[in-house]
Amino acid sequence: MELRPHAHQLLLEFVQEFEEVYYQGRVDRLHFVRQSLHTLIHLIPEGLRAGPGSLYSQWVLETLIGNLSAEIGSHVHPYANLSNRATWRSQVNALYCIYPELAPDTDRLPEGAIEIGDDYVLMYARDRCSRVVHALEADAVRAYLEDKQGIEVGDWRPSVWKWARIRLPNGQIARTAWKESAGEARGNAVRRSRMVKLNDNRFAEVQFFFRLEAEEGEMLNLAMLSVFSAPDEAIRRETNNVLLACRYRGAASREVVAIKDIVSVVAMVPLPMRREEAEDPHSAELYSERYFVVEKLGLDMAWIGREDIAEEEDNI
Repeated sequence: MELRPHAHQLLLEFVQEFEEVYYQGRVDRLHFVRQSLHTLIHLIPEGLRAGPGSLYSQWVLETLIGNLSAEIGSHVHPYANLSNRATWRSQVNALYCIYPELAPDTDRLPEGAIEIGDDYVLMYARDRCSRVVHALEADAVRAYLEDKQGIEVGDWRPSVWKWARIRLPNGQIARTAWKESAGEARGNAVRRSRMVKLNDNRFAEVQFFFRLEAEEGEMLNLAMLSVFSAPDEAIRRETNNVLLACRYRGAASREVVAIKDIVSVVAMVPLPMRREEAEDPHSAELYSERYFVVEKLGLDMAWIGREDIAEEEDNI
């Protein structure tokens, strides 16, 4: 894998250019070189030496501080209350270590959830009844059954029970436009978790999850998607594969995939037009509905320092 040496070289170039442009070796500009900037020099080598940053960074401690602070219930004696909560937490953890059978069962599934294999879990909410899908969605279902399963279905129009959520093997919860859009329509604040990355490196918005019984009782666990366009090649190339700008196709795109083709939840953030793009007379056609991909911090870096360490150490 040659990604790490290349990433390390790009980070070094960035830090050097930043210092040449803004710092310029001047003492009065030393404050420009923040710790977070200098850390980039050590990111890849430390990953090779010690593993993913989550194993040795301050994130774990900061999470503990946040959890304990949230448990403070006394505004009169907050520090005493915090000390008591930390002591109680330590005592409980010690008991769990001595008597593991006392620890809560973290593997217990939520009510109504269904394990579908390989650590994928289908979870409520579920529609109250089966409903006939729209014409475009029906085309997508038939295309999947015929192309992927080799099942001839003719002009059959399926009726399905919609499911709202799945838990992925990495612990993330992927949701659906079916439920999230309903919450948005009621004016509720909704944290969007319906954008996903597929195992072929495409990105999509999940419309809903559903199950179909195929021949000989086999149950197919499927997802109805609206797939984003491929990333803009010029932007991807100019940013060294960092900025992936995709077009949202909404109702014009419907595709069915197996639930296990989903590998993670991502964010798709609106990408504003640059000035020259906004001045283009065809800007609405070329640059509207454009989003860039943000993957969860850590998921795309977990490979750093985990495989082939000895072979690549000499290249960095």
